[in-house]
Amino acid sequence: MRKWPLLLAFLGASLVALYPQEPPSFKGGGITVLVDVVVTDKNNRIIHNLKPEDFAIYEDDVLQKIDGFRVFQPEVRLAAGQKTEAQPQTPSPVASTQIQVVKPNLIVILLDYATTDFENQKLVEEASTRYVQENLKPNDLVAIFALGASFRFLTDFTNDRDTLLEALRRRDVGGRSMAQNSGGGSGLSSTQAELLAEAGTASAVGGGGSPDAARAAGQAAQAGGSEMAQLMSAERIQNAFYRMGSYLAEREARSVLRAIAAIARGVEHVEGRKTLILFSQGFVVGGRMERDLDQTVAIANRANLAIYGIDSQGLLPPTVSSEYLPPGQLSSISSATGARRKYATGGESLFDRARQVGSDLRDTALRYISGATGGFAIRNTNDLHIGMKRIDDDIRSYYLLTYLPSNQTFDGKFRTIRVEVKREGASVRARSGYQAVPAGLETVTTEQFQMLRAAENRKVPLEIPTFMRLDHFQTEKPEQRLLVTLEIPTPAVQFEVEAEANPGQAATNRHVGRLDLIGLIRDGTGHVVERFGTPVNLHLSPAEFETLNKGSISFSNSFEVLPGAYAVEVVVKDVKTGKIGLVENSIQVPGRSTHLALSTLVLGKDVEKSPTTGSTELLTFGGTRVLPVARRVFTKGDKLVFFFDVYNFQMSPSNNPKLAVQIALQRYGAKDRLTLPEYIINQAGSTDSLSVARYLELEGLPVGKYLLTANVADRIAGKTAESRTSFTIE
Repeated sequence: MRKWPLLLAFLGASLVALYPQEPPSFKGGGITVLVDVVVTDKNNRIIHNLKPEDFAIYEDDVLQKIDGFRVFQPEVRLAAGQKTEAQPQTPSPVASTQIQVVKPNLIVILLDYATTDFENQKLVEEASTRYVQENLKPNDLVAIFALGASFRFLTDFTNDRDTLLEALRRRDVGGRSMAQNSGGGSGLSSTQAELLAEAGTASAVGGGGSPDAARAAGQAAQAGGSEMAQLMSAERIQNAFYRMGSYLAEREARSVLRAIAAIARGVEHVEGRKTLILFSQGFVVGGRMERDLDQTVAIANRANLAIYGIDSQGLLPPTVSSEYLPPGQLSSISSATGARRKYATGGESLFDRARQVGSDLRDTALRYISGATGGFAIRNTNDLHIGMKRIDDDIRSYYLLTYLPSNQTFDGKFRTIRVEVKREGASVRARSGYQAVPAGLETVTTEQFQMLRAAENRKVPLEIPTFMRLDHFQTEKPEQRLLVTLEIPTPAVQFEVEAEANPGQAATNRHVGRLDLIGLIRDGTGHVVERFGTPVNLHLSPAEFETLNKGSISFSNSFEVLPGAYAVEVVVKDVKTGKIGLVENSIQVPGRSTHLALSTLVLGKDVEKSPTTGSTELLTFGGTRVLPVARRVFTKGDKLVFFFDVYNFQMSPSNNPKLAVQIALQRYGAKDRLTLPEYIINQAGSTDSLSVARYLELEGLPVGKYLLTANVADRIAGKTAESRTSFTIE
């Protein structure tokens, strides 16, 4: 089994050895919201001496009761012989206001080479290198990711300065292209390793108390000790980026959003200050991508991840724009006084900002996502270090407010958060709000969430017949593969004929059907560990529609999950008719066996050509890919295609296997069993596993339900393994 790097694991207030004070805990079982707040004066200097009564927090403009209040400040270094003054004990109806002198900080640096020109990469390297050299503290854990044509971590979470500097020297040589391959190392000091070993869980929007927070850790609850640390790794964040491609497309801007979302998901259950420093030249978010942008902000806010965007293109020459300037920008100038109007802080004055409105489309999203998550953007400066110093001040000096919303209903809506401070001239930075959904559902829209709830509670008729099949396959990693196959009879979907224009040719008619599909995978604790699905647009030619209308529409997707029990539910909506379908199923995913073993049997009716010969894609064999079905109802004359994997077979001295495969069919209620001739497999492309795919002609078999059995005998090891499944002939 491949050894995962030692990483993050659950950091936070449960570091009992250092911090006996417990975080606010609530027993009501409802929503708990944590908000990191940074307060500055009119000169942009951080204010440190505020008390609970100085704050007011509103959710959707309704005043909330602050149940927890904590102050975090940088470590105070004392001169020799200097003594600290005793802090007065001020009674408070909320949690203690004691200053936490040392608090682990989780910092992620994301180098967006997908948008950064080559000539600007040196500026990024210099700024990030100087930050690590001058600002890294013993209680920091830093990870570095690079985004080019691929997304990868350059180094795992570490406090080792040399490891971080070496990672930053691996600068992308293409600019807006592929980031170089790199390895990772944890570099954890013994002190940090001890902190990780004593870790706990937290969430910015929790279920009320440590039991629910632990349950929200999802799959991590199925492992213990060092395995929990392995689950919260930079490598898992990297893998999550690719899994999220099922609902966020591979475009430049969406790749950045996917990277942010993957990082937020990876650190969601780690308590403490969580910061993402994003170096990027910005990206344009069109109307069709606003939903992706909002989803990313929702995921980051759920994780309480503050994002600080740094424009990597540096100082820009002034440009002339005829775009309309919103009055709000000019109003902010008129309200400023003195030096605030003339001098830049972190590279930008208010006049700079006003001049750029309407011409800075690429950094509009960068500024929005920073402000909405409680951070800020640094732009229009070649001295990025000044801006990074401001970011570092934010990281180490903040207030943590905790409250139980008066509205404890998960309704899927976005709830705004507004924090006010009773101090003249003070400004507040905090995240803008959160989406009121259970953990794991941050990427669904309000309409989709309400559709899920309506279907689950049977508040709407279920009129679309939907079928689902779950299969499992082994891997060498801790996670195993779960295959989800869906099938919907084509006549259940409303198709309309639409004319499709063809340049230079006559318009052609297409049969168009539209589905909205949402799937959730929950572990044994009920926590959502995977969300999948996307709008499905079917554009069929008349010939394609005639063929497909006699059968079904099928979908399949595979996921990597830890061994354990899982429940999967899928809701389907016909966009044209509004009809709903719901299907639920469950499966026990076993761990990797060390003995001869088989995967489950996957059945299909057809195959397609595999994109590449020798592909390792699931369900591929000999240059073809099996198209699985979920309903498993066949008719006479159909071909029954079956597929399975064989694991842990022995090899001969000539490095060849000797596996005898025998397939048998038996109709339920019948005594006779049809056994097909045995065949031998004596070649394998891999010593880890091999795939078996065959088909049967069902002509001449009576109708009824059948049991299909695959038996494999390892003639070298003298072992056998068997797998069974059922199907129906009508």
